[in-house]
Amino acid sequence: MHIEEIEFVSEGCRLRGLLKRPISGSGPWPTVIHGPGWLETVGDPLSVSFHEGLVSAGYAVLYFDLRGFGKSEGEPGWIRPLDQQVDIRNAITYASTRGDLDIERLGLFGFGGTGGGNAMYAAARDRRVKAICAMTVVADGVQWLKEQRREHEWVAYVAELERDRRSRVLGEPGALVDPTEQIMVATPERKAKGMPVRGHEFYLATVDYLADFRPVDIVGRLGKCALLLTCVEDDVVTPEHHARELFAAAASPKRLLVQRGVSHYDAYSVNYDVLMAHFVDWYDHHLQTGVRTVAAGRSVPADVVDVPRQRAVAPVASADELIG
Repeated sequence: MHIEEIEFVSEGCRLRGLLKRPISGSGPWPTVIHGPGWLETVGDPLSVSFHEGLVSAGYAVLYFDLRGFGKSEGEPGWIRPLDQQVDIRNAITYASTRGDLDIERLGLFGFGGTGGGNAMYAAARDRRVKAICAMTVVADGVQWLKEQRREHEWVAYVAELERDRRSRVLGEPGALVDPTEQIMVATPERKAKGMPVRGHEFYLATVDYLADFRPVDIVGRLGKCALLLTCVEDDVVTPEHHARELFAAAASPKRLLVQRGVSHYDAYSVNYDVLMAHFVDWYDHHLQTGVRTVAAGRSVPADVVDVPRQRAVAPVASADELIG
């Protein structure tokens, strides 16, 4: 796969990322833009295998750091979904300036809490988007944060947020917290996987922006944009009901993949082959009018598809393999 470093400007911030495309053949390429999800950056190895799968299927993938993250400009320490959605839309416009990318065959990809929801917000406002694949999605930011905590913990958390608001309006600096443990919660699964912590790098006030994050309110406005969602049964990191609520509120064409017998973090690798087959099939059908079949054939035509645990585990590339 050919990898090119790219940059574009979003509301005065220079955003940097990678454009990945097939080595053989010629463009303009049908294009999938990946707007990073929760704390995700271009250096995250989890995304590499999904990009490789799309590129091998004939797609260009545009992947970039949101403002304030990675190599992009912007104030660090914040997760502001509204700004991130603007960054995605500006990435779409950047793609339209390139002769090697086909803006008429454009899809979005996202995972990790806010990633899928940001794609839905962007597509609801930008009719250039024809299809979305969104993994482990959040429908309601407040609900997502609350259901990670016991009731007394939530009451104390709300009080802490109010104290921070009062301090900030009086000119005090906002509290800095670890977003993996004090915005999200370090679940037993996350700890068992040895997922990294971030230290006190993010403002607690980020929660106020997440409180306004409700993709369920706008998913019905996607128009003809095709939406494929995934969830994991009994997921304790991103509960499956979020995807089900989004699926219920969305118009067709839509599909929900329900993964069973696997955990949140394992699903990305254990179920990689079947997920990748569905993603390519979805983009093929809605961006390229079904010119290709994948894996063992086209996806079954049901709206809700059960995905049992797969046996094969796809390797996850290291960050060192991103460029080279």
